Amino acid sequence: MRTIHHVRKMAIALMALSFLAACRKDAVVKTNPTTPATTGTAAQGQVLTPFGMRDASSVHLIEKGYHLDVSTGNIQKVENATGKVVADFGKAGPITQSHTNVTGGSNGILPYTEGWITDASWTNNTGSPITYFSTNWTVPTTPTNQSSQTLFLFNGLQDGLTSTSYIIQPVLQWGGSAAGGGQYWAIADWYVSSSQTFYTTPEAVSSGTNLQGVMSPYAVSGSSYTYLIYFAGHSGVEVIGARQVTWAFETL
Repeated sequence: MRTIHHVRKMAIALMALSFLAACRKDAVVKTNPTTPATTGTAAQGQVLTPFGMRDASSVHLIEKGYHLDVSTGNIQKVENATGKVVADFGKAGPITQSHTNVTGGSNGILPYTEGWITDASWTNNTGSPITYFSTNWTVPTTPTNQSSQTLFLFNGLQDGLTSTSYIIQPVLQWGGSAAGGGQYWAIADWYVSSSQTFYTTPEAVSSGTNLQGVMSPYAVSGSSYTYLIYFAGHSGVEVIGARQVTWAFETL
């Protein structure tokens, strides 16, 4: 089993980003995101996530006391205490996405199609699964220029780059998104599949706070993994029955 401990300190303020993504509706039961944020180039009914703009109907809150189970091939929301499936969101994919690049400020830098401004990554080809991935950083000061920008800083794990891939990520956010937020720093945990997006309730954090974003599998059954996504000292969310992640990265 492979352990990664990656330490980063990120304190970068960016101009607002705009994304365009066409997403299919697969939800059987849906939870509406709170105070969703959109941008001027977004299609009506789309909201902002760390993976770009997505249909509001495919973005869902996972409250404390619930987890996700994907072991059946469908994405299901399950109550921890009873094991009861309270919502079934259908299969994770596939999905076809299209993106529009926009200029990222006066320097003329063009964001990647996914909206990532900068990232560092490592692909696990060792034959041993990743067992632990954490990142320590300090919450930056507030952006000098404050308008409608949204910043996402996170470490993440992904199972590849296919039409059915997923990503898990503890995210530090400035600004508004599908999870809520505003002109303050906040943390939340995200699971994003090719067709559905899930987030935990954001918690406000102060500049100068030391954070540790962690992802770790704590149960393995054959090719099925249970991952826990959390910030140290804060409640997280678990995803049961997921495929093994092989790609680790740091992203702004």
